[in-house]
Amino acid sequence: MLAKPIVKISGKFIVAIPGILLTATSNELIRLAIKHSMKNELVKSYSNAVWNNIEDSLDYINNYPTKISTPKIPDIPFFQDAFFKFDTDKLAYVSLITDSLDSYNSEQPFAYSHLTKKK
Repeated sequence: MLAKPIVKISGKFIVAIPGILLTATSNELIRLAIKHSMKNELVKSYSNAVWNNIEDSLDYINNYPTKISTPKIPDIPFFQDAFFKFDTDKLAYVSLITDSLDSYNSEQPFAYSHLTKKK
C-alpha cells in the first residue's frame, strides 16, 4: 500500500493513502529509471539539483564557494563537496552524498539504503 496508494475497486480508483502520493510518484519514477537502465542519469541529475540548491541556499545567506581544494575522499559515488566562505576568517566544509539507488527496492520505498564503494 505504501508503494501503490491508489487501488482499483469495482472499476473505480480509490486513493487509499493521500499523504503518500508524492512518495509513490517518486518511487514509480525510480522504478522506471531502473527498468530502462537510466538509474545513474536520474541519480546524477538529482544530485546536481540538490547541490545547486545547497549553493543557492548558502549564497542567499552570503556564504560563497571558494577555490580552495577539498580533501581527498574515498571513492564514493555521487559525492560532491566544497569550501564556502561565510566570514572574513571562517570557512564551512560542505559535502553531499546522494543515494546511488544500487540497493533500491521499489516494493519497500522507505527501506534503509547502505552506502557502498564504487566497484
